[in-house]
Amino acid sequence: MRFFLDSARPEEIRAAALLPYVSGVTTNPGILETAGGVCPADVIDAARSTGRRDWKLYFQVAEGTARSVIEEATTLDRLLSERTGSALHGPTFVCKVLPTPDGLFAASTLVARGIEVCVTAVANPVQALAVAGFPHVLEWQDSTLETDGPPASRNPGFPHSIACYVGRLDDVGRDGVDTVARIASLYAGYGIRTRILAASIRSADVLARLVESLGKGSAGVDVTLSFPLLAALLDDPVTKRARQQFLGMGDPS
Repeated sequence: MRFFLDSARPEEIRAAALLPYVSGVTTNPGILETAGGVCPADVIDAARSTGRRDWKLYFQVAEGTARSVIEEATTLDRLLSERTGSALHGPTFVCKVLPTPDGLFAASTLVARGIEVCVTAVANPVQALAVAGFPHVLEWQDSTLETDGPPASRNPGFPHSIACYVGRLDDVGRDGVDTVARIASLYAGYGIRTRILAASIRSADVLARLVESLGKGSAGVDVTLSFPLLAALLDDPVTKRARQQFLGMGDPS
């Protein structure tokens, strides 16, 4: 299970980079607007300033025709390459598309061009099964590009993912945690290696219930969290007390 920052605020991106267990940043148009009208270039520059080549940066493209989705995704991929010097220098761009006929057609084209995709707003196991058939991006091989190799985020052979909004499912009376667990079990049963992004996790209690519900299926599930939740992951009272004891600040009993 990997953890991603659910934010587009440059100051939170830079702070999250200090947490080794954070694997990247996820955004969507709403998050960009909430961050004060931040644009993708601002997110890319903030991520670049941290030196985290191993990160993935998720950007959602607008719903539209297949052609418009492909054009917007290609523009974002080019923007990241221009800012980093190469598509292999990292961080890695991941294009979030909606599960519409045009979005899925565009996604298959982007995959063929070597761009990672995440089908977002998947709401049930049937949808998850239907959109999980993308081939993997070809592994990086030696080329004429002047780079010391691909960032760690490019290495997984099957990097594609779906995003399931746990909080939004809860909002409409469904059990978001149970939905993710059922999809994970379905993928494991069919041997599907597409990763699941459990998005919109709003509390530590929901995250704990998700981890407990997944069991062995957690290997293919990642989560997105706000910066306060990410920063509090290691903030258990027992851990706090142990740290105090090791520092000679508390009762060792």
